[in-house]
Amino acid sequence: MSFYAAPVALAKAHSALRLVASLVLRDDTTCVADLAEAFGVSRSRAYQLLDQALAALCPHPPGPVVGHRDLAHAHARIAQLEAENTSLRRDLGQAHEHLDRCVEVTERKLDRLNLVMAHHKVSVDATAEILRLAFDGRARGPSWLHERRQQLGRVARGLLDQARAQVCGTLRVVAADDIFLHRLPVKVVMEPRSLAVLQVMRWPWHAGEDWMLFLEEFPDLDLVVADLGTDLVAATSARNVLHMADFFHEKRWWADHVLKPLSRHEQQLAVDARQALERATRVKGPGRRLAPARVDDVEGQRAHAEAQFFLAAEAVDDLMSLYQPLCPATRQVWSARQVHLTMARAEGLLAQVQGPVGETARGHLARHGWKYEAHRGLLDHLDVQLRVGTVWTRDQVLAEVVHLDQVTRRAERATDGAVEAWRRVRSLDKKLRRACTNLAQVRAQLQEYREVPCRSSSAVESFNNRVRVMQYVHRRVSDELLALEALAWNLSERREGRLRGKRPYDELGVDVGQANEAWYDVVLNAERLAA
Repeated sequence: MSFYAAPVALAKAHSALRLVASLVLRDDTTCVADLAEAFGVSRSRAYQLLDQALAALCPHPPGPVVGHRDLAHAHARIAQLEAENTSLRRDLGQAHEHLDRCVEVTERKLDRLNLVMAHHKVSVDATAEILRLAFDGRARGPSWLHERRQQLGRVARGLLDQARAQVCGTLRVVAADDIFLHRLPVKVVMEPRSLAVLQVMRWPWHAGEDWMLFLEEFPDLDLVVADLGTDLVAATSARNVLHMADFFHEKRWWADHVLKPLSRHEQQLAVDARQALERATRVKGPGRRLAPARVDDVEGQRAHAEAQFFLAAEAVDDLMSLYQPLCPATRQVWSARQVHLTMARAEGLLAQVQGPVGETARGHLARHGWKYEAHRGLLDHLDVQLRVGTVWTRDQVLAEVVHLDQVTRRAERATDGAVEAWRRVRSLDKKLRRACTNLAQVRAQLQEYREVPCRSSSAVESFNNRVRVMQYVHRRVSDELLALEALAWNLSERREGRLRGKRPYDELGVDVGQANEAWYDVVLNAERLAA
Protein backbone atom coordinates (compact mmCIF):
# COMPACT_ATOMS: atom_id res chain seq x y z
CA MET A 1 0.00 0.00 0.00
CA SER A 2 1.51 3.38 -1.03
CA PHE A 3 1.01 6.77 0.56
CA TYR A 4 0.85 10.15 -1.19
CA ALA A 5 3.70 12.47 -0.23
CA ALA A 6 2.67 16.14 -0.38
CA PRO A 7 5.08 18.58 -2.06
CA VAL A 8 7.28 20.67 0.19
CA ALA A 9 5.71 23.95 -0.96
CA LEU A 10 2.25 22.63 -0.15
CA ALA A 11 3.42 21.53 3.30
CA LYS A 12 4.80 25.02 3.95
CA ALA A 13 1.49 26.54 2.79
CA HIS A 14 -0.47 24.30 5.22
CA SER A 15 1.83 25.30 8.07
CA ALA A 16 1.33 29.01 7.24
CA LEU A 17 -2.44 28.45 7.04
CA ARG A 18 -2.55 26.80 10.47
CA LEU A 19 -0.49 29.69 11.87
CA VAL A 20 -2.97 32.21 10.42
CA ALA A 21 -5.90 30.22 11.87
CA SER A 22 -4.22 30.12 15.27
CA LEU A 23 -3.68 33.86 15.14
CA VAL A 24 -7.31 34.53 14.27
CA LEU A 25 -8.76 32.14 16.91
CA ARG A 26 -6.33 32.90 19.76
CA ASP A 27 -7.67 34.11 23.08
CA ASP A 28 -6.49 37.05 25.09
CA THR A 29 -3.96 34.98 27.05
CA THR A 30 -2.07 33.84 23.94
CA CYS A 31 0.43 36.28 22.43
CA VAL A 32 1.63 36.44 18.82
CA ALA A 33 5.27 35.88 19.79
CA ASP A 34 4.48 32.54 21.41
CA LEU A 35 2.55 31.31 18.39
CA ALA A 36 5.34 32.45 16.03
CA GLU A 37 7.90 30.62 18.13
CA ALA A 38 5.74 27.49 18.14
CA PHE A 39 5.57 27.48 14.34
CA GLY A 40 9.27 28.33 13.95
CA VAL A 41 8.93 31.80 12.35
CA SER A 42 9.63 35.31 13.49
CA ARG A 43 7.01 37.61 14.95
CA SER A 44 7.17 39.95 11.93
CA ARG A 45 6.68 36.98 9.58
CA ALA A 46 3.57 35.96 11.52
CA TYR A 47 2.02 39.42 11.08
CA GLN A 48 3.01 39.39 7.41
CA LEU A 49 1.19 36.08 6.80
CA LEU A 50 -1.90 37.37 8.62
CA ASP A 51 -1.95 40.55 6.47
CA GLN A 52 -1.64 38.50 3.26
CA ALA A 53 -4.53 36.21 4.28
CA LEU A 54 -6.81 39.13 5.16
CA ALA A 55 -5.99 40.89 1.86
CA ALA A 56 -6.77 37.74 -0.10
CA LEU A 57 -10.13 37.28 1.68
CA CYS A 58 -11.28 40.85 1.02
CA PRO A 59 -14.03 40.96 -1.68
CA HIS A 60 -13.08 42.55 -5.12
CA PRO A 61 -14.66 42.56 -8.56
CA PRO A 62 -13.84 39.68 -10.90
CA GLY A 63 -11.32 39.97 -13.76
CA PRO A 64 -7.74 41.17 -13.99
CA VAL A 65 -6.19 43.70 -11.66
CA VAL A 66 -6.93 47.31 -12.47
CA GLY A 67 -4.04 48.91 -14.49
CA HIS A 68 -2.50 45.69 -15.82
CA ARG A 69 -2.44 47.14 -19.36
CA ASP A 70 -0.56 50.24 -18.18
CA LEU A 71 1.94 47.99 -16.46
CA ALA A 72 2.54 46.07 -19.67
CA HIS A 73 3.00 49.34 -21.58
CA ALA A 74 5.43 50.56 -18.91
CA HIS A 75 7.50 47.40 -19.22
CA ALA A 76 7.62 47.79 -23.01
CA ARG A 77 8.64 51.44 -22.66
CA ILE A 78 11.40 50.49 -20.22
CA ALA A 79 12.77 47.91 -22.71
CA GLN A 80 12.68 50.52 -25.50
CA LEU A 81 14.50 53.12 -23.36
CA GLU A 82 17.15 50.58 -22.38
CA ALA A 83 17.79 49.81 -26.07
CA GLU A 84 18.02 53.52 -26.88
CA ASN A 85 20.39 54.01 -23.93
CA THR A 86 22.67 51.25 -25.24
CA SER A 87 22.70 52.83 -28.71
CA LEU A 88 23.45 56.27 -27.31
CA ARG A 89 26.31 54.91 -25.22
CA ARG A 90 27.76 53.28 -28.32
CA ASP A 91 27.51 56.56 -30.27
CA LEU A 92 29.10 58.43 -27.36
CA GLY A 93 32.03 56.00 -27.30
CA GLN A 94 32.57 56.48 -31.04
CA ALA A 95 32.45 60.25 -30.55
CA HIS A 96 35.09 60.04 -27.82
CA GLU A 97 37.30 57.92 -30.08
CA HIS A 98 36.94 60.46 -32.88
CA LEU A 99 37.73 63.29 -30.45
CA ASP A 100 40.83 61.48 -29.24
CA ARG A 101 42.04 61.23 -32.83
CA CYS A 102 41.49 64.93 -33.39
CA VAL A 103 44.36 67.33 -32.53
CA GLU A 104 43.65 70.65 -30.97
CA VAL A 105 45.11 73.43 -33.07
CA THR A 106 47.11 75.68 -30.74
CA GLU A 107 49.77 78.28 -31.42
CA ARG A 108 52.40 76.23 -29.55
CA LYS A 109 51.61 73.09 -31.53
CA LEU A 110 51.88 75.02 -34.79
CA ASP A 111 55.24 76.43 -33.64
CA ARG A 112 56.48 72.96 -32.74
CA LEU A 113 55.52 71.51 -36.10
CA ASN A 114 56.94 74.52 -37.92
CA LEU A 115 60.30 74.13 -36.16
CA VAL A 116 60.47 70.37 -36.70
CA MET A 117 59.71 70.74 -40.40
CA ALA A 118 62.29 73.51 -40.71
CA HIS A 119 64.83 71.19 -39.08
CA HIS A 120 63.97 68.45 -41.57
CA LYS A 121 64.38 70.90 -44.48
CA VAL A 122 60.70 71.18 -45.42
CA SER A 123 59.98 74.39 -47.31
CA VAL A 124 57.58 76.99 -45.97
CA ASP A 125 55.03 76.38 -48.73
CA ALA A 126 55.12 72.62 -48.19
CA THR A 127 54.79 73.13 -44.42
CA ALA A 128 51.74 75.33 -44.91
CA GLU A 129 50.11 72.73 -47.19
CA ILE A 130 50.81 69.87 -44.77
CA LEU A 131 49.42 71.80 -41.80
CA ARG A 132 46.35 72.84 -43.77
CA LEU A 133 45.56 69.22 -44.60
CA ALA A 134 46.32 68.02 -41.08
CA PHE A 135 44.13 70.62 -39.37
CA ASP A 136 41.30 70.83 -41.92
CA GLY A 137 42.27 74.29 -43.12
CA ARG A 138 42.64 75.81 -39.64
CA ALA A 139 46.45 76.30 -39.82
CA ARG A 140 48.34 79.48 -40.73
CA GLY A 141 49.66 80.53 -44.12
CA PRO A 142 53.24 80.58 -45.50
CA SER A 143 53.89 84.20 -44.53
CA TRP A 144 53.10 83.55 -40.87
CA LEU A 145 55.21 80.38 -40.84
CA HIS A 146 58.19 82.17 -42.41
CA GLU A 147 57.96 85.05 -39.96
CA ARG A 148 57.78 82.64 -37.01
CA ARG A 149 60.88 80.78 -38.23
CA GLN A 150 62.78 84.05 -38.31
CA GLN A 151 61.54 85.11 -34.86
CA LEU A 152 62.36 81.77 -33.27
CA GLY A 153 65.72 81.74 -35.08
CA ARG A 154 66.62 84.97 -33.31
CA VAL A 155 65.70 83.32 -30.01
CA ALA A 156 67.94 80.36 -30.93
CA ARG A 157 70.76 82.81 -31.73
CA GLY A 158 70.43 84.24 -28.22
CA LEU A 159 70.61 80.74 -26.71
CA LEU A 160 73.78 79.98 -28.70
CA ASP A 161 75.36 83.19 -27.42
CA GLN A 162 74.29 82.35 -23.87
CA ALA A 163 75.80 78.86 -24.09
CA ARG A 164 79.06 80.10 -25.59
CA ALA A 165 79.42 82.70 -22.85
CA GLN A 166 79.28 79.94 -20.22
CA VAL A 167 82.34 78.07 -21.57
CA CYS A 168 84.38 80.45 -23.74
CA GLY A 169 86.57 81.45 -20.81
CA THR A 170 87.69 77.86 -20.13
CA LEU A 171 87.98 76.22 -23.56
CA ARG A 172 91.52 75.44 -24.70
CA VAL A 173 90.78 73.62 -27.96
CA VAL A 174 88.31 74.52 -30.71
CA ALA A 175 87.76 73.35 -34.28
CA ALA A 176 87.11 75.88 -37.03
CA ASP A 177 86.19 75.65 -40.68
CA ASP A 178 84.27 77.34 -43.50
CA ILE A 179 81.25 75.78 -45.16
CA PHE A 180 79.58 77.22 -48.25
CA LEU A 181 75.89 77.79 -48.98
CA HIS A 182 75.00 79.34 -52.33
CA ARG A 183 78.74 80.10 -52.67
CA LEU A 184 78.54 82.22 -49.53
CA PRO A 185 80.97 81.14 -46.77
CA VAL A 186 79.58 80.27 -43.35
CA LYS A 187 82.06 80.23 -40.47
CA VAL A 188 81.62 77.43 -37.94
CA VAL A 189 83.38 77.04 -34.59
CA MET A 190 82.92 73.79 -32.65
CA GLU A 191 84.18 72.18 -29.44
CA PRO A 192 85.92 68.99 -30.62
CA ARG A 193 85.21 66.67 -27.65
CA SER A 194 81.47 67.27 -27.29
CA LEU A 195 81.01 68.27 -30.96
CA ALA A 196 78.90 71.23 -29.83
CA VAL A 197 78.49 74.08 -32.33
CA LEU A 198 79.71 77.20 -30.55
CA GLN A 199 79.24 79.70 -33.38
CA VAL A 200 77.78 79.63 -36.87
CA MET A 201 77.37 82.74 -39.00
CA ARG A 202 77.44 83.84 -42.61
CA TRP A 203 80.63 85.78 -43.25
CA PRO A 204 81.68 86.76 -46.80
CA TRP A 205 85.32 87.71 -46.03
CA HIS A 206 88.40 85.47 -45.97
CA ALA A 207 91.17 87.36 -44.23
CA GLY A 208 93.03 86.36 -41.09
CA GLU A 209 91.42 89.27 -39.24
CA ASP A 210 88.01 87.73 -39.84
CA TRP A 211 88.91 84.49 -38.08
CA MET A 212 90.58 86.56 -35.37
CA LEU A 213 87.16 88.05 -34.56
CA PHE A 214 85.70 84.57 -34.09
CA LEU A 215 88.62 83.29 -31.98
CA GLU A 216 89.26 86.31 -29.77
CA GLU A 217 86.41 85.48 -27.36
CA PHE A 218 88.33 82.37 -26.22
CA PRO A 219 91.05 83.90 -23.99
CA ASP A 220 92.59 80.57 -22.83
CA LEU A 221 92.80 79.05 -26.29
CA ASP A 222 95.86 76.83 -26.83
CA LEU A 223 95.05 74.81 -29.95
CA VAL A 224 92.93 75.32 -33.07
CA VAL A 225 92.11 72.31 -35.23
CA ALA A 226 91.46 73.49 -38.78
CA ASP A 227 92.53 73.12 -42.38
CA LEU A 228 95.55 74.92 -43.78
CA GLY A 229 93.71 77.82 -45.37
CA THR A 230 95.70 81.03 -45.45
CA ASP A 231 93.10 82.91 -43.37
CA LEU A 232 93.20 80.32 -40.56
CA VAL A 233 96.98 80.10 -40.68
CA ALA A 234 97.21 83.90 -40.35
CA ALA A 235 94.66 83.98 -37.50
CA THR A 236 96.43 81.31 -35.44
CA SER A 237 99.78 83.00 -36.02
CA ALA A 238 98.37 86.34 -34.89
CA ARG A 239 96.79 84.77 -31.80
CA ASN A 240 100.04 82.85 -31.11
CA VAL A 241 98.18 79.56 -30.61
CA LEU A 242 99.01 76.12 -31.94
CA HIS A 243 97.44 75.18 -35.25
CA MET A 244 96.79 71.47 -35.74
CA ALA A 245 96.29 70.54 -39.38
CA ASP A 246 93.00 68.74 -39.59
CA PHE A 247 93.24 65.01 -40.29
CA PHE A 248 90.24 65.02 -42.65
CA HIS A 249 91.67 67.65 -45.00
CA GLU A 250 95.28 66.49 -44.79
CA LYS A 251 94.42 62.88 -45.58
CA ARG A 252 92.53 64.08 -48.62
CA TRP A 253 95.38 66.43 -49.65
CA TRP A 254 97.96 63.64 -49.68
CA ALA A 255 95.56 61.40 -51.59
CA ASP A 256 94.73 64.05 -54.22
CA HIS A 257 98.18 65.60 -54.72
CA VAL A 258 100.52 62.68 -54.14
CA LEU A 259 99.01 59.20 -54.14
CA LYS A 260 96.54 59.62 -57.00
CA PRO A 261 99.08 61.18 -59.44
CA LEU A 262 101.58 58.43 -58.64
CA SER A 263 98.87 55.80 -59.09
CA ARG A 264 97.81 57.23 -62.48
CA HIS A 265 101.43 57.29 -63.63
CA GLU A 266 101.96 53.68 -62.58
CA GLN A 267 98.74 52.59 -64.33
CA GLN A 268 99.80 54.29 -67.56
CA LEU A 269 103.18 52.58 -67.43
CA ALA A 270 101.44 49.26 -66.77
CA VAL A 271 99.42 49.76 -69.99
CA ASP A 272 102.63 50.61 -71.88
CA ALA A 273 104.36 47.51 -70.52
CA ARG A 274 101.46 45.28 -71.55
CA GLN A 275 101.41 46.75 -75.04
CA ALA A 276 105.21 46.36 -75.33
CA LEU A 277 104.96 42.71 -74.30
CA GLU A 278 102.26 42.11 -76.94
CA ARG A 279 104.42 43.70 -79.66
CA ALA A 280 107.44 41.63 -78.61
CA THR A 281 105.63 38.27 -78.56
CA ARG A 282 103.26 38.58 -81.51
CA VAL A 283 103.59 35.97 -84.27
CA LYS A 284 102.55 38.09 -87.23
CA GLY A 285 101.38 41.58 -88.04
CA PRO A 286 102.69 44.89 -89.43
CA GLY A 287 105.85 46.43 -88.05
CA ARG A 288 108.84 44.96 -86.31
CA ARG A 289 108.66 43.07 -83.04
CA LEU A 290 110.18 44.85 -80.03
CA ALA A 291 113.46 43.67 -78.68
CA PRO A 292 113.42 42.01 -75.22
CA ALA A 293 115.66 44.80 -73.89
CA ARG A 294 112.98 47.36 -74.76
CA VAL A 295 110.31 45.31 -72.98
CA ASP A 296 112.54 44.99 -69.92
CA ASP A 297 113.10 48.74 -69.94
CA VAL A 298 109.36 49.54 -70.00
CA GLU A 299 108.68 46.94 -67.29
CA GLY A 300 111.46 48.45 -65.20
CA GLN A 301 109.86 51.90 -65.45
CA ARG A 302 106.53 50.42 -64.33
CA ALA A 303 108.14 48.65 -61.35
CA HIS A 304 109.95 51.87 -60.41
CA ALA A 305 106.67 53.85 -60.52
CA GLU A 306 105.00 51.20 -58.38
CA ALA A 307 107.82 51.41 -55.84
CA GLN A 308 107.47 55.22 -55.82
CA PHE A 309 103.78 54.86 -54.95
CA PHE A 310 104.43 52.48 -52.07
CA LEU A 311 107.20 54.71 -50.71
CA ALA A 312 104.81 57.67 -50.70
CA ALA A 313 102.02 55.59 -49.13
CA GLU A 314 104.38 54.45 -46.36
CA ALA A 315 105.42 58.04 -45.71
CA VAL A 316 101.80 59.16 -45.51
CA ASP A 317 101.03 56.38 -43.00
CA ASP A 318 103.94 57.54 -40.83
CA LEU A 319 102.76 61.15 -40.95
CA MET A 320 99.15 60.26 -40.17
CA SER A 321 100.28 58.27 -37.14
CA LEU A 322 101.38 61.57 -35.59
CA TYR A 323 97.72 62.47 -35.16
CA GLN A 324 97.27 59.72 -32.59
CA PRO A 325 97.70 60.89 -28.97
CA LEU A 326 99.83 57.82 -28.20
CA CYS A 327 102.81 56.62 -30.21
CA PRO A 328 101.83 53.35 -31.96
CA ALA A 329 105.25 51.83 -31.29
CA THR A 330 105.47 52.50 -27.53
CA ARG A 331 101.81 53.10 -26.60
CA GLN A 332 103.00 56.16 -24.68
CA VAL A 333 102.56 59.86 -25.28
CA TRP A 334 104.76 61.11 -28.06
CA SER A 335 108.19 62.29 -27.05
CA ALA A 336 110.16 64.86 -29.03
CA ARG A 337 112.65 62.18 -30.06
CA GLN A 338 109.93 59.83 -31.36
CA VAL A 339 108.34 62.66 -33.35
CA HIS A 340 111.74 63.58 -34.82
CA LEU A 341 112.43 59.98 -35.85
CA THR A 342 109.00 59.60 -37.45
CA MET A 343 109.34 62.87 -39.38
CA ALA A 344 112.87 61.96 -40.48
CA ARG A 345 111.71 58.58 -41.73
CA ALA A 346 108.85 60.18 -43.72
CA GLU A 347 111.24 62.76 -45.18
CA GLY A 348 113.63 59.97 -46.20
CA LEU A 349 110.87 58.05 -47.93
CA LEU A 350 109.60 61.13 -49.76
CA ALA A 351 113.16 62.00 -50.82
CA GLN A 352 113.09 58.85 -52.95
CA VAL A 353 109.92 59.98 -54.76
CA GLN A 354 111.12 61.69 -57.92
CA GLY A 355 109.53 64.26 -60.20
CA PRO A 356 107.11 67.13 -59.52
CA VAL A 357 104.96 65.00 -57.24
CA GLY A 358 107.90 64.35 -54.93
CA GLU A 359 108.80 68.04 -54.85
CA THR A 360 105.20 68.96 -53.99
CA ALA A 361 105.09 66.41 -51.20
CA ARG A 362 108.42 67.47 -49.70
CA GLY A 363 107.49 71.16 -49.86
CA HIS A 364 104.17 70.56 -48.13
CA LEU A 365 105.82 68.53 -45.40
CA ALA A 366 108.50 71.16 -44.84
CA ARG A 367 105.92 73.93 -44.45
CA HIS A 368 103.22 72.18 -42.42
CA GLY A 369 104.65 68.94 -41.07
CA TRP A 370 104.96 70.26 -37.51
CA LYS A 371 101.21 70.88 -37.46
CA TYR A 372 100.51 67.15 -37.51
CA GLU A 373 101.79 66.80 -33.96
CA ALA A 374 100.72 70.20 -32.64
CA HIS A 375 98.43 68.49 -30.14
CA ARG A 376 101.54 67.65 -28.13
CA GLY A 377 101.58 71.28 -27.04
CA LEU A 378 98.64 70.52 -24.77
CA LEU A 379 100.93 68.27 -22.70
CA ASP A 380 102.98 71.33 -21.70
CA HIS A 381 99.96 72.69 -19.84
CA LEU A 382 99.29 69.53 -17.82
CA ASP A 383 99.63 70.36 -14.13
CA VAL A 384 101.83 67.62 -12.59
CA GLN A 385 102.72 68.34 -8.96
CA LEU A 386 105.68 66.21 -7.82
CA ARG A 387 106.22 65.42 -4.16
CA VAL A 388 109.28 66.86 -2.46
CA GLY A 389 112.15 64.39 -2.52
CA THR A 390 110.79 62.12 -5.27
CA VAL A 391 113.22 60.87 -7.91
CA TRP A 392 110.51 60.67 -10.57
CA THR A 393 110.42 63.24 -13.35
CA ARG A 394 107.36 64.79 -14.93
CA ASP A 395 107.72 62.69 -18.09
CA GLN A 396 108.02 59.52 -16.01
CA VAL A 397 104.81 60.34 -14.16
CA LEU A 398 102.94 60.90 -17.43
CA ALA A 399 104.30 57.65 -18.88
CA GLU A 400 103.30 55.65 -15.80
CA VAL A 401 99.83 57.25 -15.73
CA VAL A 402 99.28 56.01 -19.29
CA HIS A 403 100.59 52.61 -18.22
CA LEU A 404 98.23 52.64 -15.22
CA ASP A 405 95.24 53.23 -17.51
CA GLN A 406 96.35 50.35 -19.73
CA VAL A 407 96.82 47.82 -16.90
CA THR A 408 93.49 48.93 -15.40
CA ARG A 409 91.67 48.18 -18.65
CA ARG A 410 93.42 44.80 -18.89
CA ALA A 411 92.42 43.99 -15.30
CA GLU A 412 88.79 44.90 -16.04
CA ARG A 413 88.76 42.51 -19.01
CA ALA A 414 90.74 39.73 -17.30
CA THR A 415 89.03 36.45 -16.48
CA ASP A 416 92.00 34.26 -15.50
CA GLY A 417 94.55 35.94 -13.26
CA ALA A 418 92.28 38.86 -12.38
CA VAL A 419 93.56 38.93 -8.79
CA GLU A 420 97.16 39.31 -9.91
CA ALA A 421 96.15 41.94 -12.49
CA TRP A 422 94.40 44.08 -9.87
CA ARG A 423 97.40 43.64 -7.55
CA ARG A 424 99.61 45.21 -10.23
CA VAL A 425 97.12 48.05 -10.62
CA ARG A 426 97.16 48.81 -6.89
CA SER A 427 100.94 48.59 -6.73
CA LEU A 428 101.44 51.04 -9.62
CA ASP A 429 98.77 53.38 -8.23
CA LYS A 430 100.56 53.42 -4.86
CA LYS A 431 103.91 54.25 -6.51
CA LEU A 432 102.34 57.10 -8.46
CA ARG A 433 100.69 58.55 -5.35
CA ARG A 434 104.06 58.59 -3.59
CA ALA A 435 105.52 60.57 -6.52
CA CYS A 436 102.59 62.86 -7.49
CA THR A 437 100.28 64.79 -5.16
CA ASN A 438 97.47 65.39 -7.72
CA LEU A 439 97.29 61.99 -9.40
CA ALA A 440 93.51 62.08 -9.94
CA GLN A 441 93.74 65.48 -11.64
CA VAL A 442 96.64 64.32 -13.86
CA ARG A 443 94.70 61.22 -14.94
CA ALA A 444 91.65 63.34 -15.80
CA GLN A 445 93.73 65.86 -17.76
CA LEU A 446 95.56 63.14 -19.64
CA GLN A 447 92.28 61.40 -20.48
CA GLU A 448 90.91 64.69 -21.78
CA TYR A 449 94.04 65.13 -23.92
CA ARG A 450 93.65 61.65 -25.39
CA GLU A 451 90.01 62.35 -26.26
CA VAL A 452 90.77 65.42 -28.41
CA PRO A 453 89.71 64.00 -31.78
CA CYS A 454 92.18 64.26 -34.64
CA ARG A 455 89.18 64.44 -36.98
CA SER A 456 87.79 67.61 -35.43
CA SER A 457 87.11 69.34 -38.71
CA SER A 458 85.25 66.32 -40.01
CA ALA A 459 82.69 67.09 -37.29
CA VAL A 460 82.23 70.44 -39.02
CA GLU A 461 81.85 68.54 -42.29
CA SER A 462 79.18 66.39 -40.67
CA PHE A 463 77.33 69.52 -39.56
CA ASN A 464 77.83 70.84 -43.09
CA ASN A 465 76.03 67.77 -44.47
CA ARG A 466 73.01 68.71 -42.36
CA VAL A 467 73.07 72.35 -43.38
CA ARG A 468 73.92 71.91 -47.05
CA VAL A 469 70.45 70.56 -47.86
CA MET A 470 68.96 73.90 -46.82
CA GLN A 471 70.27 75.59 -49.96
CA TYR A 472 68.07 73.31 -52.08
CA VAL A 473 64.96 74.40 -50.14
CA HIS A 474 65.60 78.11 -49.47
CA ARG A 475 66.78 80.71 -51.93
CA ARG A 476 68.56 82.41 -49.05
CA VAL A 477 69.73 80.60 -45.92
CA SER A 478 69.53 83.19 -43.18
CA ASP A 479 71.49 83.35 -39.93
CA GLU A 480 68.24 82.61 -38.09
CA LEU A 481 67.81 79.29 -39.89
CA LEU A 482 71.47 78.45 -39.23
CA ALA A 483 70.99 79.20 -35.53
CA LEU A 484 67.95 76.90 -35.37
CA GLU A 485 69.92 74.12 -37.06
CA ALA A 486 72.88 74.59 -34.70
CA LEU A 487 70.67 74.53 -31.60
CA ALA A 488 68.90 71.39 -32.84
CA TRP A 489 72.36 69.82 -33.38
CA ASN A 490 73.46 70.73 -29.85
CA LEU A 491 70.28 69.53 -28.12
CA SER A 492 69.64 66.27 -30.02
CA GLU A 493 70.77 62.89 -28.76
CA ARG A 494 73.24 61.03 -30.95
CA ARG A 495 72.04 57.68 -32.26
CA GLU A 496 75.48 56.20 -32.88
CA GLY A 497 79.18 56.83 -32.37
CA ARG A 498 81.07 57.60 -29.18
CA LEU A 499 78.38 60.10 -28.10
CA ARG A 500 75.51 57.66 -28.53
CA GLY A 501 72.60 58.58 -26.27
CA LYS A 502 74.21 61.91 -25.30
CA ARG A 503 73.64 65.53 -26.29
CA PRO A 504 76.56 67.87 -27.10
CA TYR A 505 75.43 70.59 -24.70
CA ASP A 506 75.14 68.09 -21.86
CA GLU A 507 78.65 66.78 -22.59
CA LEU A 508 80.00 70.34 -22.69
CA GLY A 509 78.34 71.20 -19.38
CA VAL A 510 76.18 73.96 -20.82
CA ASP A 511 72.77 74.79 -19.38
CA VAL A 512 70.32 76.83 -21.46
CA GLY A 513 67.28 75.47 -19.63
CA GLN A 514 67.15 72.28 -21.68
CA ALA A 515 66.59 69.81 -18.78
CA ASN A 516 64.95 66.88 -20.57
CA GLU A 517 63.06 69.08 -23.04
CA ALA A 518 63.17 68.71 -26.81
CA TRP A 519 65.13 71.37 -28.62
CA TYR A 520 62.05 73.09 -30.06
CA ASP A 521 60.47 73.30 -26.59
CA VAL A 522 63.67 74.92 -25.31
CA VAL A 523 63.32 77.60 -27.99
CA LEU A 524 59.63 78.19 -27.27
CA ASN A 525 60.20 78.30 -23.50
CA ALA A 526 63.00 80.85 -23.95
CA GLU A 527 60.73 83.03 -26.10
CA ARG A 528 57.98 82.88 -23.48
CA LEU A 529 60.37 83.83 -20.66
CA ALA A 530 61.73 86.75 -22.66
CA ALA A 531 58.25 88.10 -23.41
